Amino acid sequence: DPYFANADAAAAVLNTNVAAAVALLTWVALDLRKTGKVSLVGAINGVICGLVAITPAAGFVNGAGAVAIGAAAAVVPWLTMRLLPRFSWFARVDDALGIFHTHLVAGAVGGLMTGIFADPAMMEYAGSHGGGSSVSGLLYGHPHLLLVQALALIVIVAYDGLMTWGILWIIGRIVALRASEPVHLLEHHTASPSPTEAEAEPLDA
Repeated sequence: DPYFANADAAAAVLNTNVAAAVALLTWVALDLRKTGKVSLVGAINGVICGLVAITPAAGFVNGAGAVAIGAAAAVVPWLTMRLLPRFSWFARVDDALGIFHTHLVAGAVGGLMTGIFADPAMMEYAGSHGGGSSVSGLLYGHPHLLLVQALALIVIVAYDGLMTWGILWIIGRIVALRASEPVHLLEHHTASPSPTEAEAEPLDA
């Protein structure tokens, strides 16, 4: 039975925690450098990004790969969360919780970096007669996995985008998708419009 609690499963658990911790610390450090303070919302965003990014890679990368993925999973979404809203086409997107950044962007980072940091020494399944199953990334001389991951990313984004649009189109024929203007104004004056603001819920540094 290949589905057992082997050493690779234990490494996957460890990598998951390492990436989440590194992403949290990286996000908090970026907030601290930018605003001079840290926030609970920012720390949570960092953890989420780390968990999302390490998901495809947990059983395929070593500890150093998990650290790299955790750091990149915080830096890239942190930047997109601040840069993309400057474009008029993105400012129209209703994404108060920053899901685009913490899930799509972080997931893309983790998927692509799996194609870079996948370590052949991370044995997924041990063979019954020696050998076993593992994969190698670009860092270990095999660029094919990175190409596969990039293709998978394109397919997933296209499929999910079309299906989401279709579902929302159907729902929009039944009920309104956008809140009324008074509700928008109420939210604007009573809640933080975005989890990117490090001023929200400051923590003692």
